[in-house]
Amino acid sequence: MTKAILDTDILSEVMRAKNSRVAWNATEYLKEHNHFTLSAMTVSEMIMGWHKIQDEKRTNALLDFFKLHEILPIGLQEATVAGKILGDLEHLGISIGPIDPFIAGTAIVSQLPLVSGNIRHFTRIVDLGYPLQLQNWREVIPNG
Repeated sequence: MTKAILDTDILSEVMRAKNSRVAWNATEYLKEHNHFTLSAMTVSEMIMGWHKIQDEKRTNALLDFFKLHEILPIGLQEATVAGKILGDLEHLGISIGPIDPFIAGTAIVSQLPLVSGNIRHFTRIVDLGYPLQLQNWREVIPNG
């Protein structure tokens, strides 16, 4: 299974273990790679969710979870690609939110596929000509 970056929605599904296909793919992925690879923006998005409702126990458990996985930072290259994506989308009057372009930028700069259940969102970036590779563990079991 190819190394990939997990989007926030898929990571949430992995942690809830309710979708059998997502769970199977996650298990197979961990057998090969021993950890998940995530964007720093996914960390921010997930921490925000638990912190917003003042659930510090879950926030701390999440922080412990993240320590076991690879977190890719947002540096100059990632921020530049995200800014261009945001600018292109805004120029066309399209919004996918402020965080997803940073996750996509991280995947593009890292040259890794992005695993997301929100393919329609990210396809808008691909349609702009960005070299974003997408996988959906809900629908397709990735090869290679």
